[in-house]
Amino acid sequence: AREAQNLGAVHRSQQVILLAIAIVVATAGSATAMWPSLEMPLVAEGLRKFGMLARLIATGAILQNGYLFWDEPEANLNPRMAAKLAATIVDLGGHGVQVFIATHSLFLLRELEMLLSERDDEKYEARFFGLHAGAAGVTVEQGTSIDDIGDIGSLDEELAQSDRYMSSGL
Repeated sequence: AREAQNLGAVHRSQQVILLAIAIVVATAGSATAMWPSLEMPLVAEGLRKFGMLARLIATGAILQNGYLFWDEPEANLNPRMAAKLAATIVDLGGHGVQVFIATHSLFLLRELEMLLSERDDEKYEARFFGLHAGAAGVTVEQGTSIDDIGDIGSLDEELAQSDRYMSSGL
Protein backbone atom coordinates (compact mmCIF):
# COMPACT_ATOMS: atom_id res chain seq x y z
CA ALA A 1 0.00 0.00 0.00
CA ARG A 2 2.93 2.34 0.78
CA GLU A 3 4.24 1.87 -2.80
CA ALA A 4 0.84 2.81 -4.27
CA GLN A 5 0.73 6.04 -2.25
CA ASN A 6 4.15 7.26 -3.44
CA LEU A 7 3.72 6.86 -7.18
CA GLY A 8 3.13 10.43 -8.31
CA ALA A 9 3.85 10.00 -12.02
CA VAL A 10 2.02 6.69 -12.44
CA HIS A 11 -1.27 6.86 -14.35
CA ARG A 12 -4.38 6.83 -12.11
CA SER A 13 -5.66 3.49 -13.45
CA GLN A 14 -2.28 1.93 -12.69
CA GLN A 15 -2.48 3.27 -9.15
CA VAL A 16 -5.81 1.48 -8.74
CA ILE A 17 -4.25 -1.80 -9.91
CA LEU A 18 -1.26 -1.32 -7.59
CA LEU A 19 -3.55 -0.67 -4.66
CA ALA A 20 -5.54 -3.79 -5.54
CA ILE A 21 -2.32 -5.84 -5.67
CA ALA A 22 -1.24 -4.43 -2.29
CA ILE A 23 -4.62 -5.39 -0.82
CA VAL A 24 -4.38 -8.91 -2.29
CA VAL A 25 -0.96 -9.42 -0.75
CA ALA A 26 -1.96 -7.88 2.60
CA THR A 27 -5.11 -10.02 2.89
CA ALA A 28 -3.48 -13.25 1.83
CA GLY A 29 -2.39 -14.14 5.34
CA SER A 30 1.14 -14.01 4.03
CA ALA A 31 4.43 -13.30 5.66
CA THR A 32 4.41 -9.84 4.08
CA ALA A 33 1.18 -8.99 5.89
CA MET A 34 2.66 -10.09 9.22
CA TRP A 35 6.16 -8.68 8.66
CA PRO A 36 6.06 -5.72 6.23
CA SER A 37 9.84 -5.27 6.35
CA LEU A 38 10.54 -8.89 5.34
CA GLU A 39 13.09 -9.13 2.53
CA MET A 40 11.74 -10.22 -0.85
CA PRO A 41 13.83 -13.44 -1.06
CA LEU A 42 12.11 -14.62 2.14
CA VAL A 43 8.60 -14.14 0.73
CA ALA A 44 6.79 -17.09 -0.85
CA GLU A 45 7.47 -17.44 -4.59
CA GLY A 46 3.82 -17.01 -5.52
CA LEU A 47 3.49 -13.75 -3.57
CA ARG A 48 6.69 -12.43 -5.12
CA LYS A 49 4.87 -12.52 -8.47
CA PHE A 50 2.35 -10.00 -7.16
CA GLY A 51 5.19 -7.89 -5.78
CA MET A 52 7.03 -7.97 -9.10
CA LEU A 53 3.87 -7.04 -10.98
CA ALA A 54 3.31 -4.10 -8.63
CA ARG A 55 6.93 -3.05 -9.17
CA LEU A 56 6.61 -3.24 -12.97
CA ILE A 57 3.55 -1.00 -12.82
CA ALA A 58 5.11 1.42 -10.31
CA THR A 59 8.24 1.89 -12.41
CA GLY A 60 6.29 2.39 -15.62
CA ALA A 61 7.55 -0.81 -17.23
CA ILE A 62 3.91 -1.78 -17.78
CA LEU A 63 2.00 1.13 -19.27
CA GLN A 64 -1.46 1.72 -20.66
CA ASN A 65 -1.50 0.42 -24.26
CA GLY A 66 1.52 -1.71 -23.37
CA TYR A 67 1.81 -5.45 -23.07
CA LEU A 68 2.79 -8.17 -20.63
CA PHE A 69 4.03 -11.64 -21.58
CA TRP A 70 3.74 -14.04 -18.64
CA ASP A 71 4.64 -17.73 -18.68
CA GLU A 72 2.65 -19.81 -16.19
CA PRO A 73 1.74 -16.97 -13.84
CA GLU A 74 -0.19 -19.37 -11.59
CA ALA A 75 2.88 -21.51 -10.78
CA ASN A 76 3.49 -21.69 -7.01
CA LEU A 77 0.14 -20.09 -6.16
CA ASN A 78 -2.61 -21.72 -4.17
CA PRO A 79 -6.07 -21.64 -5.84
CA ARG A 80 -7.28 -18.64 -3.80
CA MET A 81 -4.34 -16.58 -4.97
CA ALA A 82 -4.67 -17.91 -8.53
CA ALA A 83 -8.24 -16.59 -8.59
CA LYS A 84 -6.98 -13.19 -7.44
CA LEU A 85 -4.26 -13.37 -10.07
CA ALA A 86 -6.92 -13.95 -12.74
CA ALA A 87 -8.80 -10.87 -11.52
CA THR A 88 -5.58 -8.85 -11.65
CA ILE A 89 -4.90 -10.00 -15.22
CA VAL A 90 -8.42 -9.00 -16.28
CA ASP A 91 -8.01 -5.63 -14.54
CA LEU A 92 -4.77 -5.02 -16.40
CA GLY A 93 -6.59 -5.74 -19.66
CA GLY A 94 -9.34 -3.33 -18.68
CA HIS A 95 -6.74 -0.61 -18.20
CA GLY A 96 -5.26 -0.98 -21.65
CA VAL A 97 -2.52 -3.55 -21.07
CA GLN A 98 -2.50 -6.41 -23.56
CA VAL A 99 -1.73 -9.57 -21.58
CA PHE A 100 -0.38 -12.77 -23.11
CA ILE A 101 -0.18 -15.77 -20.79
CA ALA A 102 0.95 -19.35 -21.31
CA THR A 103 -0.55 -21.84 -18.88
CA HIS A 104 -1.34 -25.50 -18.34
CA SER A 105 -3.82 -24.60 -15.61
CA LEU A 106 -7.44 -25.35 -16.33
CA PHE A 107 -8.25 -23.55 -13.07
CA LEU A 108 -6.69 -20.29 -14.29
CA LEU A 109 -8.28 -20.60 -17.73
CA ARG A 110 -11.73 -21.08 -16.21
CA GLU A 111 -11.25 -18.18 -13.79
CA LEU A 112 -10.25 -15.90 -16.66
CA GLU A 113 -13.17 -17.05 -18.79
CA MET A 114 -15.69 -16.50 -15.95
CA LEU A 115 -14.32 -13.05 -15.13
CA LEU A 116 -14.31 -12.03 -18.79
CA SER A 117 -17.90 -13.23 -19.25
CA GLU A 118 -18.99 -10.89 -16.43
CA ARG A 119 -17.69 -7.88 -18.37
CA ASP A 120 -20.22 -6.17 -20.60
CA ASP A 121 -17.93 -3.55 -22.07
CA GLU A 122 -16.19 -4.00 -25.37
CA LYS A 123 -12.69 -3.35 -24.03
CA TYR A 124 -12.09 -7.07 -23.81
CA GLU A 125 -11.34 -9.10 -26.90
CA ALA A 126 -10.00 -12.18 -25.21
CA ARG A 127 -8.72 -15.02 -27.36
CA PHE A 128 -7.75 -18.48 -26.22
CA PHE A 129 -5.20 -20.59 -28.11
CA GLY A 130 -4.50 -24.28 -27.80
CA LEU A 131 -1.30 -25.82 -29.16
CA HIS A 132 -1.50 -29.51 -30.02
CA ALA A 133 1.43 -31.69 -31.08
CA GLY A 134 0.66 -34.31 -33.69
CA ALA A 135 2.31 -36.43 -36.35
CA ALA A 136 2.12 -33.54 -38.84
CA GLY A 137 3.57 -31.03 -36.35
CA VAL A 138 1.96 -28.51 -34.05
CA THR A 139 -1.56 -27.28 -34.77
CA VAL A 140 -3.15 -24.21 -33.25
CA GLU A 141 -6.81 -23.96 -32.32
CA GLN A 142 -8.24 -20.64 -31.23
CA GLY A 143 -11.49 -19.09 -30.14
CA THR A 144 -13.26 -16.86 -27.68
CA SER A 145 -13.68 -19.55 -25.01
CA ILE A 146 -11.71 -22.50 -23.68
CA ASP A 147 -14.21 -24.81 -25.35
CA ASP A 148 -12.86 -23.63 -28.72
CA ILE A 149 -9.25 -24.71 -28.20
CA GLY A 150 -9.54 -28.48 -28.26
CA ASP A 151 -8.46 -30.96 -25.64
CA ILE A 152 -6.62 -29.61 -22.64
CA GLY A 153 -3.77 -31.97 -21.75
CA SER A 154 -3.72 -31.12 -18.05
CA LEU A 155 -7.42 -31.99 -17.73
CA ASP A 156 -6.88 -35.31 -19.53
CA GLU A 157 -4.01 -36.15 -17.16
CA GLU A 158 -6.01 -35.19 -14.05
CA LEU A 159 -8.89 -37.40 -15.17
CA ALA A 160 -6.53 -40.29 -15.92
CA GLN A 161 -4.94 -39.89 -12.48
CA SER A 162 -8.39 -39.86 -10.85
CA ASP A 163 -9.25 -43.10 -12.65
CA ARG A 164 -5.98 -44.71 -11.46
CA TYR A 165 -6.62 -43.51 -7.90
CA MET A 166 -10.18 -44.86 -7.87
CA SER A 167 -8.92 -48.21 -9.23
CA SER A 168 -6.14 -48.43 -6.63
CA GLY A 169 -8.55 -48.86 -3.73
CA LEU A 170 -6.82 -46.26 -1.56
